[in-house]
Amino acid sequence: MAAALNWVIKDGLGQLGGVLFASYLGTSQAFDSNPKKWRFVSSLSMDASTLMEVCSPLLPGYFLLIASVANVGKNIAYLSASASRAALHNSLALSGNLADVTAKAGSQTILASMLGTGVGCLVSPIIGTEWVNVAAGFTVCSVGHLGACWWSLKGVALKTVNKERGGIIVSNFLSSGSVPGPDVVARLEPFTPFGPKPAPWLRVGCDLPTMTKSLAALKDMMEETGGEDWIIKVGDGGEVRIAYMKGVKGEDIVRSMLHGFIVKDLVDKGKGEDEHLIRER
Repeated sequence: MAAALNWVIKDGLGQLGGVLFASYLGTSQAFDSNPKKWRFVSSLSMDASTLMEVCSPLLPGYFLLIASVANVGKNIAYLSASASRAALHNSLALSGNLADVTAKAGSQTILASMLGTGVGCLVSPIIGTEWVNVAAGFTVCSVGHLGACWWSLKGVALKTVNKERGGIIVSNFLSSGSVPGPDVVARLEPFTPFGPKPAPWLRVGCDLPTMTKSLAALKDMMEETGGEDWIIKVGDGGEVRIAYMKGVKGEDIVRSMLHGFIVKDLVDKGKGEDEHLIRER
């Protein structure tokens, strides 16, 4: 009964953690705006959870805690992968053939699983049951898994523009005068949870309280943007914030990001100058 109860607690906590994770991110539409990032996070979460399970024999007294946390990570990985996979498949459905793309991706997954099972059966007798050998084998597989995931995501050109892709488009336009295509943006887009991000000083989609709490200041900002569907503000530390009116179009969002880049350039060049002069520029 105690063993059965431990397994029920472990599985229950894992499923609850996955549900809480999905409900938290579902409100921000993060899976739709950056599916590559969350697909890679899914792979990281799966490998980290598996590593915890591999290490659990070293701490038998904490098995329930380690197994529960690992199960939470696995559920997060499953949910992140399934949610982001839908957006990635949609970008590959060039002629509305989403069902066909999903079926082919599913068949590839089954084939990879079969090949992995076969390789595992062949390699397991060689590795044995020694923890050091198991950890070494896991490390090799994990590096291969993450490398293949990263390489495959680099080749997916998404149809939508988020802050990262918009930043790449605008910065390339300002530096070269040309707009990069989706394939170029896909190669330049950062989607790992670590590393430098394009335009970390730019915040898009801000709510009004973060822009101003004064109606007079709000009116001034609306006049400064010349009747556009957005307002822009330079915050402390040179942070540029952009808020949008209801019903703003995608092309207006890209134009607002261009506006933000130009404002940031003027602010950096005009540090120490009068704020009114920078606004006039």
